[in-house]
Amino acid sequence: EDQYGILVHNQETMNEFVTLAQKNDMQIAVHCIGDKAMEVTLEAVEKAQAACPRDDMRHGIVHVQITTKKILERMAKLGIVAYIQPVFVPTDMDITEARVGYDWMQETYAWKTMNDLGILTVGGSDAPVELPHVMAGIQCAVTRRSLHTPMEAPYLPKEALSVAQAIDSFTVGGAYASFEEQLKGQIAPGMLADFVVLEEDPFQIPVERLSQIQVNTTVLGGYPVYLN
Repeated sequence: EDQYGILVHNQETMNEFVTLAQKNDMQIAVHCIGDKAMEVTLEAVEKAQAACPRDDMRHGIVHVQITTKKILERMAKLGIVAYIQPVFVPTDMDITEARVGYDWMQETYAWKTMNDLGILTVGGSDAPVELPHVMAGIQCAVTRRSLHTPMEAPYLPKEALSVAQAIDSFTVGGAYASFEEQLKGQIAPGMLADFVVLEEDPFQIPVERLSQIQVNTTVLGGYPVYLN
């Protein structure tokens, strides 16, 4: 009950920042862990849209950890992108209840709910806080378990993503968030040939082994840049 985060900018300052960005067609991404920070950010985006309406701005919130259904519904309505870090689950799962309590713990890392509401989730690692290990992030998104004790009870399993959803968050999602969905994010005619060749099929192996899949080849812009 006495645990609070730090609001770096108050509502008035955030309103000014976001409206200035909106007027200049600048996309924003705001670091928000707690619900208050997200409410301040959403209020600022709503005011910016009212003052200077823009279509398809793809503003984003980074982390989106402790939420509520109301917050996520506002995000969906505004088209806010959720920049998520699935590898945070094994880091946080044993300490979250002690920090925010059981009730608030039920509202954390709600990725499935985000997807159901139509919120774009973009997978990342928050490197250098965590290692930029994509397959580890995909495994955590799907299992919501520790990488080191994969058979322990999952953390809020109802919010787990499917393998396809997790892969999309690191590929299609990232491309869309950066307005590059016509250039990258999937293998298709006319797209940049940015892809990896994996040692195993992530749709065929046990999900507890996703992080162990090795990359055999990395191709960037049509040219091999890594060969295992």
